[in-house]
Amino acid sequence: MSTRAGGVWLPSSGAVVALLGAVLVAGGVSPDIVLIAYVAAVSLPLVNSDVLFHRLPNRSTVPGLALAAWAVLAGSLRALDAARSVDTDLRSPAPLPRGRAETVVGIFNGSSAELAGSGETSTNFDGAGAVITSAAPWLAADGEALVWILLGSLVYGASCALAWWFGGLGFGDVKLAFLLGAAAGSIGLGVVVLAVGLGVFGAFLGGLSRLARVARTRGGAIDGGSSIPIGPALIVGFWLALVAARCSGAW
Repeated sequence: MSTRAGGVWLPSSGAVVALLGAVLVAGGVSPDIVLIAYVAAVSLPLVNSDVLFHRLPNRSTVPGLALAAWAVLAGSLRALDAARSVDTDLRSPAPLPRGRAETVVGIFNGSSAELAGSGETSTNFDGAGAVITSAAPWLAADGEALVWILLGSLVYGASCALAWWFGGLGFGDVKLAFLLGAAAGSIGLGVVVLAVGLGVFGAFLGGLSRLARVARTRGGAIDGGSSIPIGPALIVGFWLALVAARCSGAW
């Protein structure tokens, strides 16, 4: 988290960028802009470190995870405050302006009405529908974006954590995946899935390239060790997913 220069402890560049991002989030800047800007700031240093030293240093990944956590916390409080300021009857809330949250509420309410019409018990659907419908003002006040940040981080991070458990990745890759998942999730879960797919495909191509080098040296040792740097593939996959989201109009 820090470096030593001239006998004085100084914060690392990742911590400085994360601190600046935290200030921007507190000032009301959209979390997706802040998180993506952070990933942009650390992408080249991470790629360079992983290619040369096969390490993804904590000073670049951990501050980003702290920034994502702060973005969710600060955004949740801001959305809650905005929801409370709206005079809304939670028993019949106004229609949600954002499609995904409105769809979730509609699924539960529609399922409840269908079961009730058929004479079956609909207690479970009624309970879940009531909870989600009661959260409608919070979801409408940008709370939904924060949910997707969490889900994106968990989906990407858990996928790489599973690979780490079976010995396919280093733990630095897992921390990077949580960070990339949070940044991609701020745009949408579809971007997270695409980033994961592109990252895995890039890692697969990297593995094939290394196997080809082994074949050319007739099984001899390869300079730089036997491990394959996965971080660059994950980072390139993330940026390609963002470009695809931008071109398709999803972002």
